[in-house]
Amino acid sequence: MRRLIECVHLSALVLCVTMACGSNDDNHDNDCNPITGLPDGGFDAGPFDAGPAAGDAGSGNDGGTQPGTRLSDDEIAAVLSTANSGEVSQGLLALPLAERAEVIAFARTMASEHTSVQERQSELERSLNIRPKESGLSRNLRQRGLTGTEHFLAVSAAEFDATYIATQVEGHADLLDALDKRLIPEAHSATFKVELVATRAAVAAHLKVARSLAKQLTRDGGAGDGGAADAAAGDGGQRDASVADAGARDAGHSDASTGP
Repeated sequence: MRRLIECVHLSALVLCVTMACGSNDDNHDNDCNPITGLPDGGFDAGPFDAGPAAGDAGSGNDGGTQPGTRLSDDEIAAVLSTANSGEVSQGLLALPLAERAEVIAFARTMASEHTSVQERQSELERSLNIRPKESGLSRNLRQRGLTGTEHFLAVSAAEFDATYIATQVEGHADLLDALDKRLIPEAHSATFKVELVATRAAVAAHLKVARSLAKQLTRDGGAGDGGAADAAAGDGGQRDASVADAGARDAGHSDASTGP
């Protein structure tokens, strides 16, 4: 009973914060990556354009999910903030629910390290006069995080560890893909790009640990949700692309709101 009460209290808090930031529920099928909004075959960034200065990075962008549309530094910052806050929330939710020591330790690490990364990035953004601004990309990422949270909160205690870790594999793989195909190539400020490269290394390390945990859960028979564990242990397979289409439809609208 105590476990259920803790889960309800934490999930209510996280869901309220996440949903307050907005989401898009329109769904259509396409062949694009659900986070980048680009074909899974890859993204050709073309020659690097110096673009506007970091202080002017928030202007002249239509939402960041249309192929060929460059994100501003403000919009990139909102994507990072969304990812960090989502990982912190999911980690805190998992702590009282996880069974295995390795999963508990991973959840604690996610909450701690993503909090530290967010604090460091916020300080850098202030120094560069970057003001996080929502885009279709950050909304897609938030919606997928919310969906993953709802999924692992709905499973039984026996299935929780495997389902949470599968969510972490998918989330970190999505963010790594976005960093490689959109965030790093499209950053305007050279200083901000250095931070993005450092963030990529941390995300890749988290993904490696999450995949190792997924394999361990499957091997040890501790994964109640075998399908989730099997998918997480591999390379993730094809992901649901419906959110990308919804984000792309948003791309034509101006959005002046800031990130969380």
